[in-house]
Amino acid sequence: MGQHRFRIRVQHLDSGALIVPEIGGMMNVMRPGAIVIPIKLAALELRAHGVYHVSIEIEGHAAGPIATNFVVELAQMPPVPMQMPMPPFRN
Repeated sequence: MGQHRFRIRVQHLDSGALIVPEIGGMMNVMRPGAIVIPIKLAALELRAHGVYHVSIEIEGHAAGPIATNFVVELAQMPPVPMQMPMPPFRN
């Protein structure tokens, strides 16, 4: 209980690139048990498909970082059909 520092990292595993190198903040824990902490990742752009890894380290959390992976699949736009040119307008 009390205030604890936390750090978050997001990494693209296929390339090794750190998408969110490290951001952090403080959280206030009022009582024992499960807690929900909304975390704002402003302007987070995932430009590549593949597996991403998120880890959250909480100061004083003896079990180590909380980590998970997620997969991003980018939608592909269908090809635009070529249009036939319009014949010249005759009056």
